[in-house]
Amino acid sequence: MLLIIHIPLPHLAATIVHIADPSSATQRRMSGGSVGSYQPRAVTATPHHAAQNNNTASSIIPHAAPSAVGMAQPTIKFPMVSASDTDATLAQPPPKKKTKRGGGGSLVLSSSAGEYSTADEGLTPEQRRIKHNRERNREHAKNTRLRKKEYVERLKLSVDELCRERDNLVSERATAASLMVEVHSKRVDVLRSFFALRASYSVSQKRELWSSILDESSFTCRLPVTPYQSFPSSEVQVSNCQRTIAGVDSMIGDAAANYVFLDSIVDRGQYPDGKIKFQYTLVTEESVVSGNQLMARWAMSTLNAKKCGANTELHQRGMLICKFNSAHKIVNLEIMFDVMAFMLQVKMAMGYNNFNDVVIPNTVQTCGQKVYDYPMVMTLANRPYTIVQVNERWENLTGYKKHEVVGKRSCSILQQSNGSSDASASSKSRNRKDMNQLMGPVLFQRPSCAMVVNYTKTGRRFRQYVTIYPLSTDSNVTHYFGLTTFVQWLGQNDENKDQTTAKKPPPQQQATKNTNNTKDGSSQESSSSASINPNSTSSSNNTISSIDAVASSNLKRKKPSK
Repeated sequence: MLLIIHIPLPHLAATIVHIADPSSATQRRMSGGSVGSYQPRAVTATPHHAAQNNNTASSIIPHAAPSAVGMAQPTIKFPMVSASDTDATLAQPPPKKKTKRGGGGSLVLSSSAGEYSTADEGLTPEQRRIKHNRERNREHAKNTRLRKKEYVERLKLSVDELCRERDNLVSERATAASLMVEVHSKRVDVLRSFFALRASYSVSQKRELWSSILDESSFTCRLPVTPYQSFPSSEVQVSNCQRTIAGVDSMIGDAAANYVFLDSIVDRGQYPDGKIKFQYTLVTEESVVSGNQLMARWAMSTLNAKKCGANTELHQRGMLICKFNSAHKIVNLEIMFDVMAFMLQVKMAMGYNNFNDVVIPNTVQTCGQKVYDYPMVMTLANRPYTIVQVNERWENLTGYKKHEVVGKRSCSILQQSNGSSDASASSKSRNRKDMNQLMGPVLFQRPSCAMVVNYTKTGRRFRQYVTIYPLSTDSNVTHYFGLTTFVQWLGQNDENKDQTTAKKPPPQQQATKNTNNTKDGSSQESSSSASINPNSTSSSNNTISSIDAVASSNLKRKKPSK
């Protein structure tokens, strides 16, 4: 900083130059010193031509004593003017000083900060220094406030920008979460619809309901091998003991097989028209979602099995993994559960002694190896469904011999009344409806079951509960296997099955009845309504033919001991 002071001409001119090198303050700061500790050199005013004019020196230094030999010259110390304690201030060039000549030779100094005016003439150097420091601190505080204000403004802008980014991110996350919840809800509804269709299967169920939730082009379903229900042998993967169901129609066929299986639990002897009700439960509270896949627990349970004659209710639990496409249709479904544990329940519910009684044949080879205690017939899979095999019990029930029907006739011969007119018009209409229910799934190569009315060779009318299973050879359905598990003889006055007509059996049938005894030695009771179902019971106030007497005595289902 450069200070130039001009003295009026009446006095001796003296020039005082004081240079405060800013670099020295910077060097001291770098070396560890502080700016506040910097003490500038005192400015000494030396009178010009002091030896020639002592008055002039005295006018310059009024309080100085007359010069003498060996005495030091008096000095005047001006207040220090230091640089700011910020680098930015140090870098700026010092402001130029303005000097004005006042009247009467007075001196006026003006500066932006830290300069003296005539008002400072009466102050001591210490007071001047204090005043200068005060003004300098005020200027520094002002500059600090300005810098802080500018920093706060920049900080506000940064905070506003960060808040906007945060709000956008939160909004995006909320939108994504809402979309995920919506997608999850839709997919859960699709799974629930899948199980609802499976539980409410019927012959009249529309295929469009299944195709609306299953991907037509690539749907597959994997589940364990289920020996207790019918399925094509081509679905079995021997390596991992699983079935792979491919396509919508195959899935509908599996639902039909499950329906037929559960309907076979009913004790037709006590409840001829009983229907098993069951439901599925999808546990979504602990489901796991990963991309297009969903994993959840499920459960199946019967609701009225005990009311329909079963020993226990059936319960099935497992896990599933489902994969969806962008349209929220099921592309792949994997169902897992314990097959053997469920078969044990089925065995106990139906009162069987071993698991072989629970197994359903799915191929022609396995069907031919087993001996059935029920009337059985096997036909070709193509129209007119020609009979290829029957057993003795079927011959006894229908009156037709093996050589009369095998390779020659179809089961439509059982619909011929042979001149019998004991059926009313309403009964015939109901029978046609029952036949359509039985043969409807057969057209699609699916399992089927129904209660139908047929006629024997002699024209006698009877009701029978028939179950039909498709049989495959080399992965193609080639035959159908029909099993009769319930028979009820009908007369002229029992259209509604409320009353029966007692008929005396022929002599040969009476002889057969007298020789047919149960295991405990008592004779088999006669009834006009007899069941080939092992759970059936016979009435003692009606007549029964030898066919049903033998069936009832030999096929009596053994109840498990309590």
